[in-house]
Amino acid sequence: SRYSASGSKLLQGLQDFVRRFSDSVKQSLNLNTIIKTFLLTVGVRVCKYSSIALLFTAVAQAGFPELADADLGSIVVALLASEAGASLPIPTFMSFGTYEAGGLAAFAMLGLPIATAGLALFAIHVVTQVVDYTLGGVALIVFMMMTGLKPSMMSELKTSKGVE
Repeated sequence: SRYSASGSKLLQGLQDFVRRFSDSVKQSLNLNTIIKTFLLTVGVRVCKYSSIALLFTAVAQAGFPELADADLGSIVVALLASEAGASLPIPTFMSFGTYEAGGLAAFAMLGLPIATAGLALFAIHVVTQVVDYTLGGVALIVFMMMTGLKPSMMSELKTSKGVE
């Protein structure tokens, strides 16, 4: 705030940004906010991995009988390893390859057949990508309908805000 007296709009804008950011951080450190955020995060993760484990069980029972007998703990460990593999900073298209490699490593360590596990993980990955992008596309369409934005207006909005 000492330097804002110089009248520089850039410094005043930076100061306002830092002040607003600081206020946001202070508000988010409120115990109620932290607890709510933590519980929402845990809830999302439980729902996500429960549904993917259920999907894996369905895929395994439908086409991979040697994987159908895998216990839930092994499945969850392999799915977590798949997610970890997908998050690696390796350039891939929609994490294909890294997702499957992470799960295959876990299944191999657990003694399950990796050839069939790889096919099952690939099938699950395709299904989850289709669901993710479908939900994202539907959400974008609903957002544009609710706000009255048209795709051509979104590019104008970016240009007017200086976003390229």
